[in-house]
Amino acid sequence: MVRLIYRKLPFYDYRRMQYAANEARQIRSAISSRNVDRFSIVLDYRAIGWNYGDCIYVLGVARYLMAHQCYVNIYFANTEFVDENMGPIPDTQSMSSSFVDEVIRISRALLDPCQSSITTISQEQLSALTAKRDDEYLLFSDYVRTSRFFAGDCFNVFNHLLAPLSEGAQDEILYSVDEFNDFLPRSIPRDSYISWACRYPLNSVDMRHVTRGAFSKIYSYLKLRYPYHKIMIISDHRGCKHYLSISESLGIDDLLFSKDYSPDFLGDTALVMNSAFLFWYRAGSIDVIPRYSRLPYEMLGHLGHEVMWDKERICSWQGHDQAFFNIGILRPGDDRSTDLQSLNPSC
Repeated sequence: MVRLIYRKLPFYDYRRMQYAANEARQIRSAISSRNVDRFSIVLDYRAIGWNYGDCIYVLGVARYLMAHQCYVNIYFANTEFVDENMGPIPDTQSMSSSFVDEVIRISRALLDPCQSSITTISQEQLSALTAKRDDEYLLFSDYVRTSRFFAGDCFNVFNHLLAPLSEGAQDEILYSVDEFNDFLPRSIPRDSYISWACRYPLNSVDMRHVTRGAFSKIYSYLKLRYPYHKIMIISDHRGCKHYLSISESLGIDDLLFSKDYSPDFLGDTALVMNSAFLFWYRAGSIDVIPRYSRLPYEMLGHLGHEVMWDKERICSWQGHDQAFFNIGILRPGDDRSTDLQSLNPSC
């Protein structure tokens, strides 16, 4: 609640970008001074969301540091579902363990093992880590020590870190398709394809899904734009089944579905990065890695903790074939009819 009130105060985006610019300056100063060559980043799950996107935002900053020959220690702290009064919540241990195992696997895939370490730590170990250490730089230390959310700000910090770099230097940090070859399913479409991220609604108030009408309009738009490409729906098992049903009800029979090829998030990401283009409309965290790359994309959604770099771009490195449209947050009962206005009006 406090965070929501804070976001409504005047000049919120300006203050957020000022903080990001200052943090980026401190990181560059620490690197250039060579007083430290080891950095620590803590993902404290009392403060950040249980999703892939927050973690990947943080890893972007880690990749910047490693590109500057620094060693990065990643710590995952408080990785159990815990109630402040009752302690660990029953029946959630296996769920939290599975999630942590997966984000650790993703982190190891996205970072150079020779320049990074990944460790899970307890609250006691976190307290010891946050004590002042002269030989190691703790990123976002003011937030970490007070268990406040900072993962969203990593996107804005990363924007500032990459902005002054040459295109070649940026490419050393951004993701490339070759990095995901090991996760690319063996049986992938032979024909060129584009990817379309579709989120499955988690509950009755989750509005980040594609309605039947929107599905029909987006399909027509993508077929018009890429007439010689197949279209692959990127979603989880429930999502692929759900959107297969919608496509069949619309008489659409030429779609591909990611879960016919990939079992997990890294496999889905490899499929996206191997495609010619990504279309993302109010979907999940599958957008973060493509956004941190040169892959052509069109994204329609709302801004969370991200702040637009300028009036046209969400990323400082964004290319002419990459587009993000801020269409605002959607709540139950809101009118969705204006969501797709940026698409070709004839579709």
